[in-house]
Amino acid sequence: MLASLRAYPRPGMSTVDVAQDKAKARELFDRVVKDVELEATRSGGKLSGGSRAVAEDIEMFVEVARLWQADSLERMDRALKEALRISEAVGQVDPRLINNVGVLQHLEGNYAVARSSYERALMQATTLNSETAEGLSTTVLYNLARVYEDEGEELLAKGAYEKLLSRHPEYIDGKSRKRNAFTLLTCL
Repeated sequence: MLASLRAYPRPGMSTVDVAQDKAKARELFDRVVKDVELEATRSGGKLSGGSRAVAEDIEMFVEVARLWQADSLERMDRALKEALRISEAVGQVDPRLINNVGVLQHLEGNYAVARSSYERALMQATTLNSETAEGLSTTVLYNLARVYEDEGEELLAKGAYEKLLSRHPEYIDGKSRKRNAFTLLTCL
């Protein structure tokens, strides 16, 4: 709880205080995770109720990922993958986690993995309520179009942008990227 409290700025905090609390939150989360791992090692994998709850806390790992977002993509990736693993184990896969893991893979240049993640996230988004699914699908479809571009798949990218713009004609980045994809196609 203390790590979660320190993870977010409170009114009246200076920039220095915010940075110190963020560092302390990361330290506390690391300590909790190490303690749970140590208990698992000592007990042969049988965790007590409280430790099991912590080890299976998806939101905690998402919070850890947010804390590392600006400072370590590797630590962020590790935390998101753990949150995704837990959500898969309990049968409640969150497509936002899949998309975020895909984004990190995309940033690392692992286009095939990113593409697979985005495609999977789009499929999983259909399980959400319609308003949430629509917003997430828009973001993931844009990400998918971008990875198609990065893979050199201009036709797929153009098609994804067209699909995105048919649903959201005001999507400025989609319009701009579609023009770029079209320009690439006409130059080939």
